[in-house]
Amino acid sequence: MFTYKIPKTKIEINYMLLLVLSIFILNGKADVFLISLFSVFLHESSHYGMAGIFGYKIERMELNIWGGVLDLENYVIKPFHEILILIIGPFTNLSIAFIFSIISGYINESFINNIIFVNTVLVVFNLIPIAPLDGGKIVRLYLTYFIGYGKAIKVTLAFSKIFAFFLFLAGIYLVQYDILNITICFAAVNIYIASKKESSFTLYRVMRYMDIADQQKLTSRFVVYKSNEKIKDAIDTFNPSKKRVFTIVNGKGKYKGQLSEADIIKGIIEEGIYCDFERILESKKFK
Repeated sequence: MFTYKIPKTKIEINYMLLLVLSIFILNGKADVFLISLFSVFLHESSHYGMAGIFGYKIERMELNIWGGVLDLENYVIKPFHEILILIIGPFTNLSIAFIFSIISGYINESFINNIIFVNTVLVVFNLIPIAPLDGGKIVRLYLTYFIGYGKAIKVTLAFSKIFAFFLFLAGIYLVQYDILNITICFAAVNIYIASKKESSFTLYRVMRYMDIADQQKLTSRFVVYKSNEKIKDAIDTFNPSKKRVFTIVNGKGKYKGQLSEADIIKGIIEEGIYCDFERILESKKFK
């Protein structure tokens, strides 16, 4: 990664972009590459700006051949805010394509047509429901309210890896028509790597959100678990917009105690994600 820092934000450019640039230059399409990179930058900047409007701070911005990634500081993002932050990126590219399509009616230049084409592709591509694209994050947000944050991540990441595999095969097939289609393979590899990376941090992300949610004044939701159930079940059904209070009962439904999300995080650190609620309750009693 090539890294450039601005106040409180780190901008990273994936080195694979250099390989893509060399391919475009060799094929006389350097202008298309520069249009793509600048369009991606505007896409991510719009995310950045919208997040700033809602008071969220950006730690890192990564620019890639298929788009980019923004990492926010430790915040629980309100669902409505997150939807607007995600949608503004494709909307920015759609607006650029629309404006230049009007201009093309008066000035018919290949440069303008390339701007329209690149931004249209970015709109369609980023709305595909796979992680880490905007469409995948919107789907994950939607699924969270039905199956929980942890399970929603697992579902979207599994679909993303399958999609990346077939996208890679499509890129190999299309190379015979235009060598520039090799960039489809690069995009597939980046999506797969990003999915693997996000998958490895799933537990960390859930624990981070649980910790933040426990500290903030979110709506409390009482949930009931049997003492022999695993903590992993609680992680998979976590909802970042609500703070849970765990009521623990035995097999006959008799009350045994309560645990906060902070207790659950502590239990994960000390006992692991496969321990049961009974062990955490016992551990809490002796401390």
